[in-house]
Amino acid sequence: MLALAACTGTTGTRDNPAPEPGNPSGEPISVRLPAGPTNIDPHTTNQAIGRELGFYTYDTLLHLQNGKIVSGLATAWRQQSPTRYEFDLTDKATCDDGHRLTAADIKANFDRVLDPKTGGPFAATFLGSTRLKVAAARGKLVVDLPSPNSDLLTGLTTFPSIICPQGLKNPKALATKAYGTGPWTLEKAVPGDHYTMKPRKDYTWGPGGDTAWDVRTPTELTLKVAETDSTGANLFLSGQLDITSAAGSTQDRLRTGGEVFSRGTSRAVVHLYFNQRPGKKPADARIRKALAQAVDRMALAKIAMEGKAAYAPSLILDSAPCYDENAGSGLPAYDPDTARRTLSGAGLRIRLLASSSDLSGEVATAEFLADAWKRAGVDVTIDTPDGATAVERLFSGQDWDVAVLAQSGITVPSILTPYFSGPSAPQGRNFSSIDNPEYTRISATALAATTQKDACAQWGRAEAALYRGTDVLPLYYDVVRYYGKGVSFDIGGFTGYTFLPTSFRVTR
Repeated sequence: MLALAACTGTTGTRDNPAPEPGNPSGEPISVRLPAGPTNIDPHTTNQAIGRELGFYTYDTLLHLQNGKIVSGLATAWRQQSPTRYEFDLTDKATCDDGHRLTAADIKANFDRVLDPKTGGPFAATFLGSTRLKVAAARGKLVVDLPSPNSDLLTGLTTFPSIICPQGLKNPKALATKAYGTGPWTLEKAVPGDHYTMKPRKDYTWGPGGDTAWDVRTPTELTLKVAETDSTGANLFLSGQLDITSAAGSTQDRLRTGGEVFSRGTSRAVVHLYFNQRPGKKPADARIRKALAQAVDRMALAKIAMEGKAAYAPSLILDSAPCYDENAGSGLPAYDPDTARRTLSGAGLRIRLLASSSDLSGEVATAEFLADAWKRAGVDVTIDTPDGATAVERLFSGQDWDVAVLAQSGITVPSILTPYFSGPSAPQGRNFSSIDNPEYTRISATALAATTQKDACAQWGRAEAALYRGTDVLPLYYDVVRYYGKGVSFDIGGFTGYTFLPTSFRVTR
């Protein structure tokens, strides 16, 4: 997500005040939660909203602020070799039950997420592999990788969240309770309705060495479930929510709600995937390219999400350190005449898959694509099951030919590598069966890079290889805005969560 967080300084405005260090004394506030998580264990949940709750109650080794990696539970770090990293750990961190956090406690969290029996879905995504070796010494952590991974430090800014020993002893309880190391304590959870938290006054190991709360920090934070933008807007305008979020035309309602503090973010990239399994029509590169040429991506971006989307020139978010606005220069250009010559009369029938949840405008996008392809002579059937069923069908590989998929939190290119290479589903996550040797080779070089500049250059070349093969297309960014009345906040989109948990300031 695109972070538009204001930098902290010595001056401020009424809506975004200058810092006033001190114990939290602001009025309690209520914040919209767009879904009710069924599992808030940060190691095992596959729900983005479940992980988001964890960023309030748990801390990570590192943080990302304004595009730079800064300290978290680790105060310093060194790359000792292409595959070895050493971290110095803070001696200030405690659990919300008073236990003083040790290196062994942190190692136990890595052991849990790397254990296949845990069943966590994100270890390989954020750590690059489940074959890491982690050792703890007094005040230090040493991580050995099976192969170089230039994105490791960025991955550690979001995963794993560090759970306290009492929670690791009671893993079943973690689905509904928090045993935290982070800035907020979960006081009450009513699944599907609301979650109430209080700030930890002893939290002095914040991002980048931030050691103090602000007197305007609320004394209580309640996350209220409001599953639709319209419901969130109604609650916000009636004073039952202090902060809400909206995409599409609902934003226009919120802009008219008086004095409103606002921040915007690109929270997801909407991609177009082609099923390249043997026997599927899009396995033919000529067909993929023609389908791409038939689509006016610029026009789609202008109308998607009721005109509130943004054109995506890259497969990663525009907040990502490796983002390049020129990345899409190698994409097939809009050329409906050439597309029609290739596709018309071929008797091509395709099944277009999109989630009916429609959080990122998938249904309207599917209709736009179908119309473009029908004009090129393709027989298109649109299939819009619920989100869970859509994912099941993607990984089955059988009941779809082309798919619209919104993918959130894509801030490092390596997150996408398992979807673009390796074994096809169900053996792997390469659900569209992409086989692009050039991408595979260059992405391995990118992971082995020793500087971010070199890594980004290689990732740019890898992305270009995918475009040459028309293996996947970026369509647009899902842009959401957050609105507050009498409260300011910063967006923490670099690592996938919505708000920076320590940024709330009551200004009324």
